[in-house]
Amino acid sequence: MVILRCTIGCAIGSGLGVALITAGRIEHGIGLAIIGGVFGIVLAISNVLYKTSSAETFSRGLLIFLKLTAAKNIPGGEKFVPVKEKDTEGRHGQSADPVALDKRMYFGMKVGAVLAVSPAILIAMYMQDANREPDPMVLEIVKRIIIGIAFIAFVGGGCGATLGSLTVSGVHRRNIVLGTFVGAVIGAGLATAIVPGARVPAWHMYIFGCGVFGWLGMACGLFSGDNYRPTARDVADDLDDFQDA
Repeated sequence: MVILRCTIGCAIGSGLGVALITAGRIEHGIGLAIIGGVFGIVLAISNVLYKTSSAETFSRGLLIFLKLTAAKNIPGGEKFVPVKEKDTEGRHGQSADPVALDKRMYFGMKVGAVLAVSPAILIAMYMQDANREPDPMVLEIVKRIIIGIAFIAFVGGGCGATLGSLTVSGVHRRNIVLGTFVGAVIGAGLATAIVPGARVPAWHMYIFGCGVFGWLGMACGLFSGDNYRPTARDVADDLDDFQDA
């Protein structure tokens, strides 16, 4: 049943790309077929793996990410991002110990941010502007500082948090791997579709596309809603509290 769902979803999703291939737009068609096919598979299998829709999983993961970010940076900030408690059922749903997962993610995020300082400085120093006319000095400095800080926070901190979370067993490991893989495939499909009209080398497009979308997929896997379901220990504690009351 799962294979049939994936096959149908892939066929429907890649329909536009196949049509472009038939019309002679080979590169664009292959790229769109890859992207559409992957989306079709994800949408088709989401009800089977998580017993919920892909839109709900993504939106819940985004809210959890915003809530954790606010809690770490703003005193009481988690109250500004309401997340409705829900036990998302899924296959092989062994949730991680939330305390251990939070500590490892936070520690990995700090280490990753520190390690990203050096490459961020190099990126800020040697980044090239596509504009023909140079920007004013103040604007140029501000722009490079913003890009450097963003690289440290999102790339360094995000990758560090992901590596830290992988040291804790749980269903989030599967979600991170699948999310990264799906994102990289989508990035490769996008690069394939754009390469014919691009002014930069093809390998630049593939590295950029796979890297950016792979990182986005990794982040979606890291903050997927079913990563934060109550563990068996939490359920037992709640049951004990209820019985004591």
